[in-house]
Amino acid sequence: MLIRTLVKDPDCRNFLDSQPEIENMVCTLLQTFAALATRLEDKDTAKPSMGEVNAERKELVATIVDLLESLSDLLVYRVIWPNFELGNWNKTIRGVISCLRCGREVISQEDVVIRLTCQIQKLKEKHREDMDELERSHSAIQATLTGHVSSMRSRYFDAERQIAIHQRKLTDCQSELEAMKEDLEGHQQKLLTCEKRRDEVEEQLANADEELRAEKHRSSQLEEDLDKRNQQVESMEEELEEKSRRINELERKLALLARSHKEQSLVIEKQTEKLRASKHVQSVIQQLCGSVVIESPMHPPAVRRR
Repeated sequence: MLIRTLVKDPDCRNFLDSQPEIENMVCTLLQTFAALATRLEDKDTAKPSMGEVNAERKELVATIVDLLESLSDLLVYRVIWPNFELGNWNKTIRGVISCLRCGREVISQEDVVIRLTCQIQKLKEKHREDMDELERSHSAIQATLTGHVSSMRSRYFDAERQIAIHQRKLTDCQSELEAMKEDLEGHQQKLLTCEKRRDEVEEQLANADEELRAEKHRSSQLEEDLDKRNQQVESMEEELEEKSRRINELERKLALLARSHKEQSLVIEKQTEKLRASKHVQSVIQQLCGSVVIESPMHPPAVRRR
């Protein structure tokens, strides 16, 4: 009931509205107190043993102390119990537990309001000091941010200039790349043409190799034929030499025969003249002598007639 009264106070309510985390902790504390009161009523009804009661009390005290320590900004337990010390919690906690059991208030509401008003005033002063410190920090941060913004702005402008330079370079590089692509396409086309030409040349070389082999075969055959013909020529030359020798011999013989024929012709002419003369003489003698026949050396012996 005491904590609920504090929560319903307008100044405390405004403070809790401005601090949602503390408000959540106060709500949690109220829920925990309600749950603890319910559990204590259940324990009283069941009449547990003394050891169980002590263990339960220690657990409850530890839970309450943790929750009260978590409310360091509001300091509710220091408002209610200014001389509270964690080392001497037995008597105070008994009073709190008996208060929760019977619903009595530990101190009067006027004291609570006075102490809470003082605490809220201190909190307001602290809040004002915090706001002044926050404003000074805000001014320093704003000045720092202004410097950073100006620095960032100059860096941004420098970056924009660098970006423009790089964009121009990129445009130039792209144009160079396009030109290089066109050159590459031209070189590729030339390469394809060269490859086709190479294939044609290789085919021509293959054909030339075949023709060369055929020519070599023909030349070998021609060499063989030439050797044969050379042999034939040599044999024919030998025959010609033999025939020329025979011709020379025949020419010598012919010359000899011609000379002998000439000599014989001369002899025959002489003998013919002699014969004519002898015939004339014989005819004269025959006329004179009758049937006497003179033997000629060129004619066989004739029958002598008288």
